[in-house]
Amino acid sequence: MNSSDSVSVLLPVRNADAYLRVCMAGILAQTHRDFEIIAIDDGSTDGSLPILRSFEAADSRVRVIAQENRGLADTLNRAIEESSSEFLARHDADDISTPDRLQRQVAFMKANPKIGLLGGAINVVDQENRLILTTRFPITHDGIGARLKKASAFCHPATFYRKSVVAGVGGYRRQFCPAEDYDLWLRMWNETECANLAEVVLNYRQHTAQLSHSAIDQQVLGAIGAQVIADRRAAEGVEPRLPVDTITAGYLGELGVQRSEIDEAFVRSAVSRLSYHRRSWSAACDSLLREAEQRAMRHPGRHLLEDVNWLVAKHRFTEGMFADAIVRCVKSGSFGRRFWRKRLSGILYRIRHR
Repeated sequence: MNSSDSVSVLLPVRNADAYLRVCMAGILAQTHRDFEIIAIDDGSTDGSLPILRSFEAADSRVRVIAQENRGLADTLNRAIEESSSEFLARHDADDISTPDRLQRQVAFMKANPKIGLLGGAINVVDQENRLILTTRFPITHDGIGARLKKASAFCHPATFYRKSVVAGVGGYRRQFCPAEDYDLWLRMWNETECANLAEVVLNYRQHTAQLSHSAIDQQVLGAIGAQVIADRRAAEGVEPRLPVDTITAGYLGELGVQRSEIDEAFVRSAVSRLSYHRRSWSAACDSLLREAEQRAMRHPGRHLLEDVNWLVAKHRFTEGMFADAIVRCVKSGSFGRRFWRKRLSGILYRIRHR
């Protein structure tokens, strides 16, 4: 771990025993062999810590730290402090890296010494590791900057960055959790060159544990806060005072953010997440859908409710609930017209031949 190619993999773990073994196996099977895993168990109450200890006993590259629950941002900052490499690779405990991920990212960073932050394309997979879709991000610094004005331009657990750069901007900030990564990218973009690999480097898992209202709401608040504060930083050269704990709707209101903006961001995030679960719909999906519908109905614009109805129409069609699919399709406005053009004949055929 003293060569210029060495990598420290930052692995925060919190109640991840369902996927942790396959995650660890994927890291240890990397074609690039010069790495350490800094695995920090953040107060897990399941079997995560014993699993980590078993890997630590079997492979000297694994270092396990157990702590009381501190949250993701503080855990990542500790992992950065504990790391012994300039190259840092982020990883989540429920995802799987492609075998050549570290090899590709190390090679790119060594060939491009001005790059301080690097991501890559991802395969979004479900709980059974079935492919949902492939997501690619802008690959150039300018393209990333344009995307960052609206949303994150990286998949957090697919990122790879230089320790000196992330430390230089102050690391992760807990106030923005669980959008702590977006806040960090906005600050890093101004201090270093950024890029994404066009190749897939990670299987990024979606599961029902990610569908809680409160978690999505807090992520939306953190993301909007990161955007607004970045704009203030660019315009005035200084940031407004940050709250002691987390970004709240009240704090954003003081910065001029309207409740309708928060609701719109929540609905869009909910619709995006629910679209990943069409093949594995659950009670958690129904609960999140109801919350999204309520927020969409109180929003002054019709477009949000149309988006929700279009999502439901596609889900009902997948489930064979054709009558409800048609009703939702009609309610979804312009999306409904597109649905009718492409799907009406197929729906009627299935109804006749059920």
